[in-house]
Amino acid sequence: MKKFIFIVIAIIIVGIAVVAIPEFRKTDSVVQKSEETADTISVSSNDESDRLAFWFQHHDSLNHGLVSVAEELWKLDSAAAHSSTIGRAMWYEKCQKRLVACFDSIHPGSNLSEIQKADSMLTEIAAFFEQDADYTTMGMIVNIDLQNDFIIYRMAAEGSQIMKYEPTFTEELNAWDGLQEAMFAFCLSVVNWDWFGGSGAGPASLAEQNTILQCRFNDLKRVHKQYSRDFPMRLYSRDNIEKDIDAHLLKAKAEFEKSVEKVASAIVKDDDAKEYLAKEQLEAYDNLYNKIQSLQKPLIKAFDNWLKVRNRFPKDASNVQKVMKIKYKENTAIMIDSLAQCITDSQTEG
Repeated sequence: MKKFIFIVIAIIIVGIAVVAIPEFRKTDSVVQKSEETADTISVSSNDESDRLAFWFQHHDSLNHGLVSVAEELWKLDSAAAHSSTIGRAMWYEKCQKRLVACFDSIHPGSNLSEIQKADSMLTEIAAFFEQDADYTTMGMIVNIDLQNDFIIYRMAAEGSQIMKYEPTFTEELNAWDGLQEAMFAFCLSVVNWDWFGGSGAGPASLAEQNTILQCRFNDLKRVHKQYSRDFPMRLYSRDNIEKDIDAHLLKAKAEFEKSVEKVASAIVKDDDAKEYLAKEQLEAYDNLYNKIQSLQKPLIKAFDNWLKVRNRFPKDASNVQKVMKIKYKENTAIMIDSLAQCITDSQTEG
């Protein structure tokens, strides 16, 4: 699935058409003197709107270097982070290299690790863009899209750390990609239904994506801490703790499926729509309704597949203790609770 640089929401009376600007062409280039040591991907487009600086002119005037680095994450095909094990690693390594180079140019002589430098730089860049943010519809669309790319990078960073302990965790990452796609399809369709005909559909849809991505990022952080034994291990050696967590896991799974059914059943067509909608808009209205209903089974299927793969870990070959396996079960239950909440909240985005 190709990554579009930004999304323009066009309002067609009571329909919403999502239009994507063509993908950036990617070529090698050098950006700024302080970043000459880093590999870059330049923007080679005649359309100035294809540049992040076009949308953040005030920020670009304050610090072109930070905007340039942020543009690298923004324009890189984020789908590469989800396409394959090789694509994921290449995307993450290129982004990390750019962030580290920028950090070193600003903070020379730092003793931080490359991972810490990249994370620190990303935090600085995110905070920079939050200053004087543009709250117009288009401004919010581009800004949230950029923030989502930051989260995608951090997800890849956590995944790379987990794989140092469990190299085959790529199986879980790939299964999650399928679930994430299904979550986006269902939840964003619900948001667009609630915003049908409204100019806030674009920001609301990206905000829902942000919620799902943040949910996954938090999950990966918990799993990383579990593998690095950064949790109160003694707490998970209590009697009956595994039984309680197994019960939590079963309940969470049931609640997830219930939330999908509940949200889909709450989507009700207006019987009078044909009275005020033109033929084309009525067709779009009916198609969106049917789409939401048809997305229920694929979402549950993707969820079941992810959970099946997820339950294979931690593998015995990882030399893990029983308390780590118990903690991992709890992490899975917490994640499922969060996903169910994302589905429920997709209606409130509207």
